[in-house]
Amino acid sequence: MNRSFAALLIAAGVCLPALCPLRAATPIRKENLDEMVTKLEANADLWLQDKPVSATVERQMRDLVFDKDSVRPLSTLLRSIKKDDKGLYVIGRLLRYLSFAKTDVVQAALPSVKSVHSSVRRTYRPFPKFSKAQEKALSLRDYSPRLRTPAIMKEMAAVQKRREAKLAGEKLIAKHNELVYNIEKTCYQLMLLAKDQREDKFLVNTLLLAERRKSSFFVSILDQIAADARKMDRDRAQGFYNALKPHGVRLKMERERSYQHFGKASLSSDRASSFGTVRALPGAHILKTMNRLATPAKLPALKVPTKKEIDAFHKKKGKGKGRG
Repeated sequence: MNRSFAALLIAAGVCLPALCPLRAATPIRKENLDEMVTKLEANADLWLQDKPVSATVERQMRDLVFDKDSVRPLSTLLRSIKKDDKGLYVIGRLLRYLSFAKTDVVQAALPSVKSVHSSVRRTYRPFPKFSKAQEKALSLRDYSPRLRTPAIMKEMAAVQKRREAKLAGEKLIAKHNELVYNIEKTCYQLMLLAKDQREDKFLVNTLLLAERRKSSFFVSILDQIAADARKMDRDRAQGFYNALKPHGVRLKMERERSYQHFGKASLSSDRASSFGTVRALPGAHILKTMNRLATPAKLPALKVPTKKEIDAFHKKKGKGKGRG
């Protein structure tokens, strides 16, 4: 690269690996951890109000690194943080940055991670039930031509106010659920990063249970395993591959299913709000993950049926039943 051009880039604040030396990361200790929590709480307040969070705080967090000596203060902090929405935001960010730590650090912190997972994962909040009375209160009726304009405008304003109040309350529910979902997802990621056979077995059991319960964690845990597959040694990849195989075969020709995504929401000002959904072919998704594991496991890749092939299979199966 031309030296004058490189100098211009650096002067402009553009830092490329080849141009700028790596900054030494600062190990996290109680003092800087407490300081970062205060800053993350400020970001939490902004996030909960739908305002942009401070990018400076996120950059400062990236300059810190969890090591083995960080685990004790982190564990103490995770136990003490109040599990309100501000606290959940802080916990989620801390766990996110823990996921960048070395394997031995993640392993040391795992008991605290699992404790957080256990205490948080069942705290999703349902959206309020939508009654006929609410539907009527939030609907604009057909106004009589005899009704004067000021009266119509007054009633329309009242309906709009009720709609805004409904949305405001349900946005807070959606944000709470997003926080809980992100923590739960990060906990599963940390369990995977721990490279522990017991945790691997737990993750397989969890994703299979999620499939039965139609939870999107079935999809997200499989995706995490697939993303991590290339870094796995042969024995670990074989363990996942063999654990998933009977279920991939069993669900191979199952039709596309809808999985509830607790971290997303479909909000409505005048109708029932609900959790978001993710659609997936269950067997095909498992088989695709197995094929990502096949290379490090040194095991054969399996054919993954397409949605078109699965639909044709069920169409043919239905015709056969009709003839019988």
